[in-house]
Amino acid sequence: MALVLYHVEDAAKEKQLSVLCRALHLTAKRLTNADVGRAVGALCGEKVNAKPQKAPAGYKLPEVLIFSGFAGEMLDVFLAAYKKAGIAPIPLKAVHTEHNNKWSLYALCEELRREHAAMLLRGNFGK
Repeated sequence: MALVLYHVEDAAKEKQLSVLCRALHLTAKRLTNADVGRAVGALCGEKVNAKPQKAPAGYKLPEVLIFSGFAGEMLDVFLAAYKKAGIAPIPLKAVHTEHNNKWSLYALCEELRREHAAMLLRGNFGK
Protein backbone atom coordinates (compact mmCIF):
# COMPACT_ATOMS: atom_id res chain seq x y z
CA MET A 1 0.00 0.00 0.00
CA ALA A 2 1.44 3.37 -1.02
CA LEU A 3 1.23 5.88 1.81
CA VAL A 4 2.08 9.57 2.08
CA LEU A 5 2.66 10.82 5.61
CA TYR A 6 2.64 14.58 5.87
CA HIS A 7 2.73 17.55 8.14
CA VAL A 8 1.78 20.94 6.73
CA GLU A 9 0.84 24.17 8.47
CA ASP A 10 -1.61 25.63 5.96
CA ALA A 11 -5.16 24.21 5.71
CA ALA A 12 -5.41 25.05 2.00
CA LYS A 13 -2.13 23.27 1.31
CA GLU A 14 -3.35 20.25 3.28
CA LYS A 15 -6.52 20.15 1.20
CA GLN A 16 -4.51 20.33 -2.05
CA LEU A 17 -2.31 17.50 -0.83
CA SER A 18 -5.34 15.37 0.11
CA VAL A 19 -6.95 15.95 -3.27
CA LEU A 20 -3.72 14.99 -5.04
CA CYS A 21 -3.34 11.79 -3.01
CA ARG A 22 -6.93 10.77 -3.74
CA ALA A 23 -6.46 11.44 -7.45
CA LEU A 24 -3.36 9.21 -7.46
CA HIS A 25 -5.07 6.53 -5.32
CA LEU A 26 -2.63 7.02 -2.45
CA THR A 27 -3.41 6.87 1.24
CA ALA A 28 -2.57 10.10 3.06
CA LYS A 29 -1.90 10.29 6.79
CA ARG A 30 -1.53 13.55 8.70
CA LEU A 31 1.31 13.74 11.21
CA THR A 32 1.07 15.82 14.37
CA ASN A 33 3.45 16.99 17.07
CA ALA A 34 2.23 14.03 19.15
CA ASP A 35 3.95 11.72 16.62
CA VAL A 36 7.49 13.10 16.96
CA GLY A 37 8.69 10.35 19.33
CA ARG A 38 7.19 7.47 17.35
CA ALA A 39 9.20 5.27 14.99
CA VAL A 40 8.83 6.00 11.29
CA GLY A 41 7.96 2.36 10.64
CA ALA A 42 5.19 2.44 13.26
CA LEU A 43 3.78 5.60 11.67
CA CYS A 44 3.74 3.67 8.37
CA GLY A 45 1.64 0.92 9.96
CA GLU A 46 4.38 -1.60 10.73
CA LYS A 47 5.08 -3.33 14.01
CA VAL A 48 8.40 -1.89 15.10
CA ASN A 49 10.37 -2.74 18.20
CA ALA A 50 11.97 0.64 18.87
CA LYS A 51 12.27 2.73 22.00
CA PRO A 52 10.34 5.98 21.75
CA GLN A 53 12.65 8.96 21.42
CA LYS A 54 11.58 12.20 23.01
CA ALA A 55 12.03 15.45 21.17
CA PRO A 56 13.31 18.49 23.07
CA ALA A 57 10.68 20.46 24.95
CA GLY A 58 8.92 22.89 22.66
CA TYR A 59 9.94 21.04 19.48
CA LYS A 60 7.69 21.96 16.57
CA LEU A 61 7.28 19.45 13.75
CA PRO A 62 8.37 21.01 10.45
CA GLU A 63 6.54 20.58 7.18
CA VAL A 64 7.53 17.16 5.90
CA LEU A 65 6.51 14.48 3.40
CA ILE A 66 7.35 10.80 3.95
CA PHE A 67 6.68 8.22 1.25
CA SER A 68 6.12 4.56 2.11
CA GLY A 69 5.43 1.61 -0.15
CA PHE A 70 6.00 3.48 -3.41
CA ALA A 71 6.83 1.09 -6.26
CA GLY A 72 8.54 1.76 -9.57
CA GLU A 73 8.12 5.31 -10.82
CA MET A 74 5.29 6.22 -8.42
CA LEU A 75 7.43 8.73 -6.52
CA ASP A 76 8.33 10.53 -9.76
CA VAL A 77 4.65 10.52 -10.77
CA PHE A 78 3.67 11.98 -7.39
CA LEU A 79 6.33 14.69 -7.45
CA ALA A 80 5.46 15.72 -11.02
CA ALA A 81 1.74 15.86 -10.15
CA TYR A 82 2.54 17.83 -6.98
CA LYS A 83 4.44 20.42 -8.99
CA LYS A 84 1.78 20.55 -11.72
CA ALA A 85 -0.93 21.10 -9.08
CA GLY A 86 0.97 24.22 -7.95
CA ILE A 87 1.21 23.10 -4.33
CA ALA A 88 3.76 25.16 -2.39
CA PRO A 89 7.04 23.25 -1.97
CA ILE A 90 7.89 21.18 1.10
CA PRO A 91 11.68 20.97 1.29
CA LEU A 92 11.85 18.07 3.76
CA LYS A 93 11.03 14.77 2.03
CA ALA A 94 12.01 11.19 2.78
CA VAL A 95 11.30 7.66 1.66
CA HIS A 96 10.57 5.14 4.40
CA THR A 97 13.41 2.60 4.25
CA GLU A 98 14.87 -0.24 6.27
CA HIS A 99 17.55 2.24 7.36
CA ASN A 100 15.16 4.81 8.89
CA ASN A 101 12.44 2.36 9.97
CA LYS A 102 13.30 2.55 13.69
CA TRP A 103 14.17 6.25 13.72
CA SER A 104 11.80 8.54 15.52
CA LEU A 105 9.97 11.08 13.41
CA TYR A 106 11.99 13.71 15.30
CA ALA A 107 15.32 12.06 14.35
CA LEU A 108 14.26 11.75 10.70
CA CYS A 109 13.15 15.39 10.47
CA GLU A 110 16.37 16.61 12.06
CA GLU A 111 18.46 14.50 9.64
CA LEU A 112 16.43 15.91 6.73
CA ARG A 113 17.04 19.46 8.01
CA ARG A 114 20.80 18.84 8.15
CA GLU A 115 20.83 17.32 4.66
CA HIS A 116 18.72 20.16 3.25
CA ALA A 117 20.98 22.81 4.83
CA ALA A 118 24.09 21.08 3.45
CA MET A 119 22.52 20.89 0.00
CA LEU A 120 21.66 24.61 0.09
CA LEU A 121 25.22 25.48 1.13
CA ARG A 122 26.71 23.44 -1.72
CA GLY A 123 24.31 25.06 -4.18
CA ASN A 124 24.90 28.62 -2.99
CA PHE A 125 28.68 28.53 -2.62
CA GLY A 126 29.67 26.70 -5.77
CA LYS A 127 31.87 23.71 -6.26
